[in-house]
Amino acid sequence: MFSIYLHIVVLIAVVTASHYKGGVLTYTIRSNPGNGTSDNELIQVRIEQRHSWIRSTYFCNNTSPSSGDIIGGGALQIYGYRNSSISKIPSIDARVRCTDYSEEFNYSTGENSTNIDLPINNRIEYVYSSCCWITLLPPDSGSNWSLKLVINTKQRLDGT
Repeated sequence: MFSIYLHIVVLIAVVTASHYKGGVLTYTIRSNPGNGTSDNELIQVRIEQRHSWIRSTYFCNNTSPSSGDIIGGGALQIYGYRNSSISKIPSIDARVRCTDYSEEFNYSTGENSTNIDLPINNRIEYVYSSCCWITLLPPDSGSNWSLKLVINTKQRLDGT
């Protein structure tokens, strides 16, 4: 009897832990840095996110998009920036507004964008990570995952 109970507990943990389906992180430089050469100067950057989860974990329905329902959790954390002004760079909320869902395929998806000011002439990395990627093929049981966004605020040779 103990053996059966143990198997049930493990099975439940695997089923409830596989909730993240995937996502996309992008950025756009929103302002021209001009001739800025100081690392203390800031430039506005728009971070766009799109994430999908198992619908039973983060629920959306037909009123969610028009209501602006927020789904998801966690934050994009600063990962690869080595400068004394690191405390000036914020983490970014990873919760998104529900945009669509599927009862048939059991997913909820959302998008959000955030404008932040980042130091020019730098390479800044954000990471969004957690556990519980969906199971893809048996005997896979889901695993840790991470999305990385690399932002380059150095001015390009063409001046943009």
